[in-house]
Order: sequence, then C-alpha cells, then structure tokens
Amino acid sequence: MTHLLVSIIVGAVIGGLTNMLAVKMLFHPFKPVYIGKWRLPFTPGLIPKRREEIAEKLGELVMTHLITADRLQNKINDPELSRQISDRLQQSFRHYVNSEITVTDVPDHLNSCGEWTGHLKKAAGIGIRGVIDHFLDNNKSASLERIFPPEVLESVEKRLGDAAGFLIKEAAGYLESPSGIARVKQGIEQFIQDRGMWGELVLKLIGRQHIFKQIYPEMVRSVQTPAFKRAVTEWLEMKWGEMKDKPLEEIIKRFGLDQKKDVSQMTQWIIDHLISEKTISTSFKQLPPDVLGYVADCVIPQAVSAGIRLASEHAGQILDMLDLKKMVTDQVSTFSLSELEYLIFSISKKELRMITDLGYFLGGLIGFVQGLFFLF
Repeated sequence: MTHLLVSIIVGAVIGGLTNMLAVKMLFHPFKPVYIGKWRLPFTPGLIPKRREEIAEKLGELVMTHLITADRLQNKINDPELSRQISDRLQQSFRHYVNSEITVTDVPDHLNSCGEWTGHLKKAAGIGIRGVIDHFLDNNKSASLERIFPPEVLESVEKRLGDAAGFLIKEAAGYLESPSGIARVKQGIEQFIQDRGMWGELVLKLIGRQHIFKQIYPEMVRSVQTPAFKRAVTEWLEMKWGEMKDKPLEEIIKRFGLDQKKDVSQMTQWIIDHLISEKTISTSFKQLPPDVLGYVADCVIPQAVSAGIRLASEHAGQILDMLDLKKMVTDQVSTFSLSELEYLIFSISKKELRMITDLGYFLGGLIGFVQGLFFLF
C-alpha cells in the first residue's frame, strides 16, 4: 500500500512539474542560453523566439476575422450609433446656446489656432462666388422668364410704378439741390450757345438769369406731374418687357458688367455684411429661437447622417488608411517580453493553471496504475 501511495505522489509531482515547466518554457528564458558556443535547446522560449511571427499573425487575425470592412460598415450603419452621435452633438450645441459664448469664442473652445476670421471669410468667399458663377454659367442662354418663377416677375411688374415714382422723386431732389441747379443752368446756357449767333443774341438781349428763372421752375414742375410719371412708368414697362425675353448673357453685356470683376465685388460686399464684427460678436443666446431649433433638430441629425453615410461608403478605404494589421503588429512588437507574458497570463491564467493541475492529476493517475501493476 505504501508503494502504491509513493507511486501516486511521485507521478503527480512529475506530471505537475512537467506541465508547469512546459508553461514556463513558453516565455522563459527570454534570451538564448549558450554553453560555450553551443546553444542550449529550447532557448529562448517559444513566444520570445517567434514574437515577430506572432505579432504579424495577430495583425492578420484582427484584419481577417475581427475588424473587417463589412463589420465596420455594419457598425457604422447601426441606427443606435447615429442616435448616440446626434444626441451628443445636440447636447454640446445646447450647452453653447445656453452659455454666454459668442461666435468669436468658438475657435478658442475648439482649440483652433491662427486668425480664423480670415479663413472663415476666405471659405465663405469661395462658396458664395462658386454659387454665383455656377448660376451665371448655367443660365447664360436662358431668359429671365425661364430663370425666375412667374410670381417673382409679376411682383417686379407691379412695382415698376413705385420705381418710376422713386426715380422722379430722386430726380426732382437733385434738380432742387445746389449741384442740380448749377448743372441745369450750365445746360441751358450750353443749349442756347449751340444755336450759334442767334443764341448769343438771345442771351445778350434777354439775359442768362432771366432765361434760367423762366425755364427752371417749369422743368422742376414738369418732372413732378402725373403725366411725366406715367411716361416714365410706360418706358420702364416697355424696357422690362424687352428685357424679360433676352438671354441673361445679353442683359449682362448691355449693362456693361464684367462677370469676373463684378462677381468678386458682389461676393466681397456679401462677406463684409455677413461676417462683420457685429455678427461674429453676437452670442448664441441672441440668435432667433427658430434658427437654433432648426440647427439642433434638423441640421445636426442630417449632418450626422451624411457623415455616417460617407464613412460607410468608404469603410474599406478607412481600414486601408488605418492599416490595423501594421498597427497591431508594431504594437505587439514593441511590448517587452515581461509585458507580453503578463498580458497573456492575465488573459489565460485559469486555463494555464488548469494545464498544471491536469499534469498533477494525470501524473497521479499514471502512478496509481503503475503501483497496481507492481502490486499484482
């Protein structure tokens, strides 16, 4: 019986220590051991010896089985992800709205560097000019009737009378101004002098001042009469009717406009009024509530959806740019052997312990069988 017990204990110790040594030899020794010029077998350990290959295989495993383009695309298209991103952005936006932050403070909160106002104006200028140029280039041969909806054209036609009244009022105001009076007097004298000798004779007989006093009041009065307003209105209606049927390119040439120069000036005027010190110094609280609500409830979700859709369409390219295989390989290769050992043992501690325990069990079982064999 003692012989049987000794056989079991010896077998268990040998089996357990053998498996424990095998587990340790996965990592130890970290470096090859030499006796003279002869390298001791099984040194270094299995994992230190094949660390580069293991790192590369881990990278392939991640790219081939764990993080693939299809899985990344499915994750990106997950509605829950879209909802979480939208909620987070909406919360951040409402935080800014409820604070005293102004438009000029946004770059500081975003850790922006440089003179951002200039970049903003430049970007806005490129966008506005692009829109205007695109509109003009695509509608050069189209008439105003084809470009604008009928209600817009009707609205312009209804206001031609108001435009005539405005022009007449401005003309009368100019005629009654010092510069207008001087210009009228000069024009009357020039008209009479152009008549030659008889004109000079009229000026000498009647006198310049007397002629001016007779003609000037009549000019001012005639400009302000309803008949003159009707005449100007009819002239505007006639010109408007002609203009509606002409191509946009011809209208631009008739007014002597230079697309490149005038579009640049128009763009600059828009930018100066949109991105002024007053507008960029306005706090978000001062913006209209409906605008803020539209940004929070419509713009942000739509922007998130567009971004997710774009990321989903290019999931494969994103993975290629990230190069996860190389990232994992490089990261594992940079681990020290002690860190790698700790990582693997922390993950597989129970399993490796079971291997040792299994060695004890199998060794004891073999010892038991051997002991029975020698007893009988």
